[in-house]
Amino acid sequence: MKANEEKMNNLFILTGQLVSNAATCDVILFSVFFIITECEKEIAQAIYYATESLPMKKNLVLKTLKVSKYKKHRKIIERIILATEKVNKKRNELSHVLLRVADDNEIVCQNPRHQQQSIKRITKPYLDSLLKDATYAWQDCLMAAQELSSATGKQCPINL
Repeated sequence: MKANEEKMNNLFILTGQLVSNAATCDVILFSVFFIITECEKEIAQAIYYATESLPMKKNLVLKTLKVSKYKKHRKIIERIILATEKVNKKRNELSHVLLRVADDNEIVCQNPRHQQQSIKRITKPYLDSLLKDATYAWQDCLMAAQELSSATGKQCPINL
């Protein structure tokens, strides 16, 4: 039983890291929206956070970018969007599943939304790959945000 507890604790720690990385990328994407709209922070927050959907936030940023004076920074902004999507995809692999201990005392995750391979064993290599891929994307998001700040002279309105 001790081994399962340790596995579950590691899983929860990893999930927490993935959630934290995804939240950071979401704040950075909000910062992009704030910069390109040039509106008051409270107004930008009200608009951006009116939805939880990343595809809708992405659409909002891209449509706003088309009519803003920051069009020339599109490649940097697209890197931020792509990195945010990658981190969210990895986070979603663990945050939208049911966790349980299988008959053989292995921990599995079950995603009822997936009709094929809805049950997946939680192995260390699987967890490591999630965090590795998400960390690379998170780091790229941070670097792109720094590049955008340097290029525009605008800083992230929320301290990270």
